[in-house]
Amino acid sequence: MSNGQLLDIEVRDEDPGSKDDSIGTTSLPISTAAEKGTEDTWLPLEDVKTGRINLKLEWMYLSKNALILEKEMEKRNQQSNELSSCLLMVNLDSARELPRAKKTMSEPSPYVKLSLGQSKFESGIKADTDEPRWEQNFRFLVHNPNLQTLELEVWESKSKTRIGNLKVPLKNLLVEPDLIVDKFYNLVNSPSPKAQVRMRLCLRVLTSEYNQADIEEEEEEETPVETLESKESSVDPVAQQSATSADKTAKAVPAVVKKVEVVKVEKVNKVSSKLPEGQLIPPMDSSTPIKDSDVRQRKSPSSNQGGLYGRGRIQITLRYSTQRQNLVAVVHKCVNLIPCDTDDNLADPYIKMYLLPDKSNKKKTTIIKNTLNPVWDETFEFPVKQADLSSKTLEFSIKNDTSFYTSNKKFIGIAQIELGNMDQTKAATHWFDLQPDEDDCKPVSLPSETDL
Repeated sequence: MSNGQLLDIEVRDEDPGSKDDSIGTTSLPISTAAEKGTEDTWLPLEDVKTGRINLKLEWMYLSKNALILEKEMEKRNQQSNELSSCLLMVNLDSARELPRAKKTMSEPSPYVKLSLGQSKFESGIKADTDEPRWEQNFRFLVHNPNLQTLELEVWESKSKTRIGNLKVPLKNLLVEPDLIVDKFYNLVNSPSPKAQVRMRLCLRVLTSEYNQADIEEEEEEETPVETLESKESSVDPVAQQSATSADKTAKAVPAVVKKVEVVKVEKVNKVSSKLPEGQLIPPMDSSTPIKDSDVRQRKSPSSNQGGLYGRGRIQITLRYSTQRQNLVAVVHKCVNLIPCDTDDNLADPYIKMYLLPDKSNKKKTTIIKNTLNPVWDETFEFPVKQADLSSKTLEFSIKNDTSFYTSNKKFIGIAQIELGNMDQTKAATHWFDLQPDEDDCKPVSLPSETDL
């Protein structure tokens, strides 16, 4: 974690009859807590003659090891029964087969309400479609995943009626590999018996103990994320997990802060350790504009989703990490790939990546079965000196996973991206057309600011 990321705090006088009055503000660089693990300090309040506030912070890691949950919950309960033990990250992807109006058969304009305990969020409205794609992300602090349930409702915005709902007990995630589930969930109480919502749920145990095998490490991220407002509180739930009020003696933050309100967390450059190769990116809550190595913002593709060559398109985010001397590539998804399997006209796509001209350092995504529109959201890093980056070309070769004796097509498409004009100061997300000739691919340049 680099210097510069600030925790801004405002102390207010609670007034039930009118707007709460501000009685002082202060800010604190969180780099000290990140480096030391804990921070206990008194800070003077600004904009007032006198007054100080005591802050106690504890730096928490996100672990995918469910076996440490009981121990972490016991530690939290010894400090305060209001502290959270886990973080649930929800990627609300899409829905299908949603019901239409009975009389007019008009398509719905759906949105989604999600709730966990007292925390509630709403997605955006997707107008006139029974197959909406939200691609929005949310985070919930979890007190006890063995007892709590994520609740989801799909609403039709024009008629203001609920058209389906579902419940997911969080204890189900504790037995899943890496505590992640990515699937379509059947809606209940829906006029359409085939109505489904696709979500990706990622549960992480909050722990102050670093274990490289278990920790979901952070990485630099500068891609902006669409923000959503929580209806229940103006306090940033993630920042709450990092700081307590003067009334609290615990070393981590409770899920409710009454007298100290976290107003914002400024977004600045961050430093972190290397992500494991091909790590799946867990989704992040778009209600908070701070870091995530989680879901990246996806820009909309052009109207020609089949691409210039009819082979489909690929969406990626590129960024250069000056501290780690690495090119970071996030492979989001492909759309409208060509069918390769003769039996079902689908494909089992995966991607091989090289930082040319060197082909010794190969990267590879996971295989996505039976789809022409695969979504990966996987991150890869290529070691390269900053001075050498402009002479490199990044190659993405999309393949179909086949058996040795099959007649199915193996090659789907290829894209080569010249990095000569890459802006090394920020992350950028782009779409690229897949080309049909694996041996004669024409490298393309990254779009400039004027092209976007």
